[in-house]
Amino acid sequence: MNSFGRSQAAAPEVDMTARFPLVTALLAAVLAGCASQPPGQDAALFDRVGALERQVAALSEQMKEALAFARQDNLRVDGREAFVVRLSGDGALYPLNAAEPAGADIERLDDLVRHLADVGPTYHLEVQGHADNIGPDDYNYALAKARAEAVVRYLHERKGIPLSRMSVISYGAGEAGRDAKGNGRIVIRVLVPK
Repeated sequence: MNSFGRSQAAAPEVDMTARFPLVTALLAAVLAGCASQPPGQDAALFDRVGALERQVAALSEQMKEALAFARQDNLRVDGREAFVVRLSGDGALYPLNAAEPAGADIERLDDLVRHLADVGPTYHLEVQGHADNIGPDDYNYALAKARAEAVVRYLHERKGIPLSRMSVISYGAGEAGRDAKGNGRIVIRVLVPK
């Protein structure tokens, strides 16, 4: 009898020994399926994860570079001029059709690099190539650009200035004004934040 005064029927006996092997086998199959992957699937998964990690690292580096370029572009547009260096502006102009800096121009470029330490770590070099009015305009424009690019190449390869800190602007004879005959020169504007 139970606590309410009723008689209690005996529960039917269940043979657990018959069910135990079946439940055990089913549980073992489920656990085995969860515990392992088909052969080679783990390696493929690790390879995919590794590839994704490399892509994320590459994208992160690209974002850093893009941000550096954006900062430099902003500095180029909004910066104040710290100082200006003129190459071949003292009457010893670039020889006709020559693009590479030489002699006194190399010394001025080396001085420029020494003075960059005075302006601090945030600067941008705007390298302007100016052409004269001798010859076709498109040739003069290309020559002025080649001169400016030669200066950038020298500063990058020989002095280690990052390319992201420099920009090239080419002015053909049309932008030179009335006295374009003696206009074959390079002007480097050193820009710093305002």
